[in-house]
Amino acid sequence: MPVNFFKSLAADPSKQDQNGVLGLNNNKLAFLVQLMEEEAKQKHQLQLIIEELRRLWARVTTIKAGQMTCTLPEPTTQKNYAFTTAENTPKPPSPPTKADMIIAHPCGTIIHSREGTMSLKEVDPNIVVQNTNKVLETLNTTVRGEKVVLKAFRFLPSGDVSFYSQNHQHKDWLNKNKNEWSKKVCTDLESTPSTYSVLAHGILQSFNIDAAANKITLALDNSFLVDKIFKI
Repeated sequence: MPVNFFKSLAADPSKQDQNGVLGLNNNKLAFLVQLMEEEAKQKHQLQLIIEELRRLWARVTTIKAGQMTCTLPEPTTQKNYAFTTAENTPKPPSPPTKADMIIAHPCGTIIHSREGTMSLKEVDPNIVVQNTNKVLETLNTTVRGEKVVLKAFRFLPSGDVSFYSQNHQHKDWLNKNKNEWSKKVCTDLESTPSTYSVLAHGILQSFNIDAAANKITLALDNSFLVDKIFKI
């Protein structure tokens, strides 16, 4: 700082003459001027920062005051075009619930319960899954070298139950052999041996069931395997 520089010169007796006059050569004078200019710049920058902070604080104060004094407009009783249009526009369907998604799972096996019985309704689904997997393990059930495993269970509103397997191959095994394992899970479950699956699907007379693309459409809509759809 210029003041410190002056003090250091004044404290040096060799820089003064007999009358106490302080002598400065051109180099020291130039250095002193440089210090003064730098100090002036720093003060100017500090002043700019202070002014900017003041403006910012004023804006914050204005915003706060506006939020405190702002009043909501009175609701209008007259229905405008947008309101009328919104009233008459059909609302989009709500997303499916988790229960709906479970029912629609393509690997589900539904088994009927004996009429008037609801033995599995109050049982924890996780316990049913564990017990069913134990039954399947005792039967040594495998498909393509992979153990058949149950993933989920649900008690349906109709009173029937649904078991959800890992893939279509496991589902096919469970469907074909449900009379072997279901009774060991719960004696109230009713199932009879089946040799084939039946698909009931209303179609137009012009619908060509022999077309590969149409078979794929039926399979996707009904959670069937394409190679298991045959026309009678």
